[in-house]
Amino acid sequence: MAWRRVAAVLIATPIVVGGGGFLYLQYKMRNYPTSARRHLRRALLGHHYGGLEYLPGQEYDAAIRETLNAGLSITSPEITGIYEHLADYYNKVGDLSQQRAVLSILFKIVCKPPSDQIESANEKTRRLSIAMKAAQWASEAAESAADMKAARIYLEWIVENSLDLNSTSSDESGLPLDVQQKVVSAGSLKLAPWATPRQIGMTLEQLGHIYSNQNLIDWAVPVYQRALEMLDQDKELSLLERQCRSAILHNNLAECISKWDSNKEALTQALQLATISMQILEKVGPLGTCGECDPITYFNMGAILDKLGQSHEAVSYFKQALARSQHIGFSQGVEKAQRALNKPT
Repeated sequence: MAWRRVAAVLIATPIVVGGGGFLYLQYKMRNYPTSARRHLRRALLGHHYGGLEYLPGQEYDAAIRETLNAGLSITSPEITGIYEHLADYYNKVGDLSQQRAVLSILFKIVCKPPSDQIESANEKTRRLSIAMKAAQWASEAAESAADMKAARIYLEWIVENSLDLNSTSSDESGLPLDVQQKVVSAGSLKLAPWATPRQIGMTLEQLGHIYSNQNLIDWAVPVYQRALEMLDQDKELSLLERQCRSAILHNNLAECISKWDSNKEALTQALQLATISMQILEKVGPLGTCGECDPITYFNMGAILDKLGQSHEAVSYFKQALARSQHIGFSQGVEKAQRALNKPT
């Protein structure tokens, strides 16, 4: 039972519009043609203050058309800023389909360099920074829509375009490596200028979660390991966030390894990882500080011990997982622990 710290993902990828949100668009208003400003003001009022007289989606679309008609590039901060605001608006009103459509457009705009001009290093950094955010939001939206194929594509794009993975470009047969193979074969992970350890660490964590759910365990394990590397590089994390994410990653690794191979050596390694997760959780604070990770780790510890034939010890951990799930109101954890305890021996 792997667990994703969704709140942490959202912390890592906030919807920040055009480098400064609402104030950015207000400040940049002077760069928009007069015909677009009226639509943009109406869109912003309806979006942020709920004015019923305006339909923000239509007003943002109109502002985009007028700005393009005035000759501004589709990759300009003015246009991409409106698209980011438009995606945020559809997220706010819960229109997942429209949000995904807008993010798809934004991503296609900025994921490739412009064909009609030479791009400076600063322009490339700005463009790919926006593309990373768009891909992250799009992957989250795709997961919400249960479209795991699309979510995986976006996340793999982030990894391939934000890490220096060129240390090994092909395998022994000369065939090109896929993203997962590149992550494994690369040496120390070097970030591109438009990426941060937190963004990439969260992306790797999400990607590992998808691989695990798709039963690609031999892919999930190294990706989770690389996420731990990024955790070490992230100097801006609070101690609590670092501890919780470390506990989650060690727990997810333990579960993956125990699924990957059932021999004693693999299960012993999984047991060690689950133990590390539990030790971290004990240092963090009261039960529930790291959310559902606590009871899940106890459940996984029981599952690993059960595979090792230590059924008595396993039952003890299942009982603790049940009690801890009940304490924090984690219904899925309660159900899984009860099933494990009711399983015939």
